[in-house]
Amino acid sequence: MVDLKYLKKKRTKKVASIVTLVTGVLLIPFMLLSFMGRDIGHFTIGLKNSNVKLALSTDIDFKESTTFMSLDKLPPYTPYTIEALNSVSDVVLDDPSSNDTIGKKTNPYTNTDEYLYFFKYTFYLKNVGDVNASYNFKFSIVDNKRPSNVNYSLDDILRVRFYENSNLSEHNYVTYAKEGITPHFNEGSIEPFYNTCVNKETGSFCDEYGFATNFESETIILSNDINHFKIGDVTRYTVVLYLESNDKECDGEMPDETYLKLAINIEAFEEVNEE
Repeated sequence: MVDLKYLKKKRTKKVASIVTLVTGVLLIPFMLLSFMGRDIGHFTIGLKNSNVKLALSTDIDFKESTTFMSLDKLPPYTPYTIEALNSVSDVVLDDPSSNDTIGKKTNPYTNTDEYLYFFKYTFYLKNVGDVNASYNFKFSIVDNKRPSNVNYSLDDILRVRFYENSNLSEHNYVTYAKEGITPHFNEGSIEPFYNTCVNKETGSFCDEYGFATNFESETIILSNDINHFKIGDVTRYTVVLYLESNDKECDGEMPDETYLKLAINIEAFEEVNEE
């Protein structure tokens, strides 16, 4: 499991005012095949610093650190399966050097990106200030334009593989999905649970990839509290997004033009020790 650094230290508290904010907005377009060549979407991560100073970079040495990251004109997605991810190792996925090189269907004649099997982005977050910090990392759905021609929307088939590693030699991740519609039962239990299979179900059984962790709510994919982010500490984040074509909700007609807007928000606080 991902080390979420939930360890509590005695005589430590967080100051009540927000002093750092990181925001990211990601547009996921779902277009019909005839529109697959249309470039739509952007991904941004912005950072504001105050007493707590955090920096973003795709460079582990932070030689080119920034307070704002932006990728424009992402191609649209095509529904695919986890197999597209499993053809790439975690070491490659969880590395900023592969941000622009994998997950895309490229036309070999025009050298243009036609659509995405999956989107991934890796970046580092570092405490470059002179005070220890705590922060909350929240990944949420801020807008969901539902299609008019089918009963499901993109959040039903969205899968999020989320890497969070402060030990940079590790590549641990958790896969998240919206709560499913099929009841499952643990052995010896009569109480059902509704986690979604990471890939597909055979009858009422999940395949070898197991179950995803449910989104935290209808609008929040995940939310982690990170404590004791010390001066000089670095955490590597990788967000991988894809649309699962084996999901029961996506059987039948493709949805008309629709999208999700996702945001990454980091609220950071100075960590103050009580005497």
